[in-house]
Amino acid sequence: IGTDHAEMATYYTDYNFDAVYNALSEFKCEKIIENSNVNNIKFNLSIGSSTTFNVFIYIDDDTGFSATALFDGKTYIAKKISGGIYRIQVPNVMPYMYGDSVQISGTAGGDFSAIGSVLYYAGVRMNNTTDEYEKQAYASAYYYYLAAKAIFDQQ
Repeated sequence: IGTDHAEMATYYTDYNFDAVYNALSEFKCEKIIENSNVNNIKFNLSIGSSTTFNVFIYIDDDTGFSATALFDGKTYIAKKISGGIYRIQVPNVMPYMYGDSVQISGTAGGDFSAIGSVLYYAGVRMNNTTDEYEKQAYASAYYYYLAAKAIFDQQ
């Protein structure tokens, strides 16, 4: 299939990054960690043949630690990846769900919670990178979300 026949084979670079960033800023994150042993909660994406939303939880003391993420009616459990760092992987996030919230809750010397989404993370990355290719990737993900959501909502 040549570029004349495959829409995905063309490379679009004419994004209005300010407009995309403004749209992405509507997707919020909330972290409530003050009364726990949690130092920070960070988000990350793994994009390959499917999209995985990763939640990293950094703690001082993991005595009695537990954490889960709820997304699309499914529960995902935190797994220790190294001393004081846990990860929750939310696999197979469909493009029409990029704006949906992942709700994290747990206990680490007290209760903690957080909310994030693929598009929240995309907005943060767009704001914090000078790499044009990375900005294009996140702008593409946003427009892919809009198209996929429109199709899904019509079904």
